[in-house]
Amino acid sequence: MNMVATAYASKHSIPLVRVVTEVSLDRSGSEQALFKYAVELTGDLTVEQREAIMAAVRACPVRKTLSRHVSFSD
Repeated sequence: MNMVATAYASKHSIPLVRVVTEVSLDRSGSEQALFKYAVELTGDLTVEQREAIMAAVRACPVRKTLSRHVSFSD
């Protein structure tokens, strides 16, 4: 997520200074593991810039992969 946010900001000349992402894993459900995350963006950013960066974070390919049903094969 940090790499996506940083790359997006760089590509769009957004003055992002720092990204901090905290992730926790909730395994309390018997059928599902839930990743909970919070992203902190630092820099002189407008509301629109923050929203655009967060939209890019939500479209992150790693997030999309982890959101799918995962199976293992041997």
